[in-house]
Formats: sequence, structure tokens, C-alpha cells
Amino acid sequence: MYLSVSTGGNGALNTGAYGLSSILMALMGLWFGILSFSEKERNYILAKIGVGISLVLVILWGVIIITGFMR
Repeated sequence: MYLSVSTGGNGALNTGAYGLSSILMALMGLWFGILSFSEKERNYILAKIGVGISLVLVILWGVIIITGFMR
């Protein structure tokens, strides 16, 4: 965010790379979190927390992308 704001919205290539890798990591966290529910007789509290955080990040990135296309 700092890189984009400091350059007046003209972020460099690494700004896009940071965003894309963050989106991919959030999607991977969501995927592996959902897969972890298939294990039998386990405590799922950390999996639920991880899936919740990953879901919030995916939604947040989706809102940021949609807002960027609307401008």
C-alpha cells in the first residue's frame, strides 16, 4: 500500500507481485484449511481460525481489485 500511495497510484512491478503472491497465499491457505477438515477425530479449532482468516483475506483482496477496476 505504501509503495502505491507514495508513487501516486503508479506502483512498480514489485507492488503487483506482492499483491498477486498475497492473493495466491490466501487461496492456498483456504484450500489447505478446507482439506484439513477431512482428517478424522481431530481438534479443528486452528483449522477453523485459519480458514476464517484466509476467507477474510480473499474477500478483502476481491474488494480491493473491484475497487481498482471501478476507478
